[in-house]
Amino acid sequence: MRIPKLSFPLIGRKERTILRLLNEYMDLIIEVIDELGSLISLLKEESTHELSRIIRTKIEMISIREAFADETNLKLLVAICEGAFFSDLREDFLDFIKNVDDIADFAKKSSQILVRTQLNWIIRRLYESSDIPLDAFLNKITKSVKSLKEALQEVERNVEHTIAKAIEVKEIEEEADDAKWKLLEIVFSYRSEIDTLTLIELKDFLLTLDEIIDAAARSSEALIKIVTKVRA
Repeated sequence: MRIPKLSFPLIGRKERTILRLLNEYMDLIIEVIDELGSLISLLKEESTHELSRIIRTKIEMISIREAFADETNLKLLVAICEGAFFSDLREDFLDFIKNVDDIADFAKKSSQILVRTQLNWIIRRLYESSDIPLDAFLNKITKSVKSLKEALQEVERNVEHTIAKAIEVKEIEEEADDAKWKLLEIVFSYRSEIDTLTLIELKDFLLTLDEIIDAAARSSEALIKIVTKVRA
């Protein structure tokens, strides 16, 4: 039996404005994640004065884009609290926005860890690992956030597609969790080569990256809850 195309039952201009702001918000979040991925990939290069300058610029851009996302976040919170969307969905949308905000916050925190530490050589090692290279883990982070954006885009067009994309985010989270533990195992195999503080910082860095995917997964759960209520 063919599943009917189910779209979000918008009731007016305010609701459309909210969805537009949500999509703009997700675009800003993706820019933050892309900048973070670009920053981390630079660390596998040999250190030079020019590279250090580029890295500092990347870190500044992450902070700037995260600040822009915070501004959009505030606009969304005000609009929703003023009464846009059905009252029984308001809390779910606020939950969705909070978790999306966590994505940007953890991305910024990851970059801040890189600012205060000297992890270049060990990150190069992780990139070179034949088991679970770091870039595979980073790709899952990017994919989870972009799949969340695609799920949001489908809200107005097809609820079934939204649910499918949201489930995809959860599946990516599970894959990334396995990759995280393998990376941590590799990290601790270097404990005789690095000092304890660096080891702790590197562990925190990987766990903070993992928090990005966890936040995307929580956002997808909130989105599923929203569209399920709409469909009921």
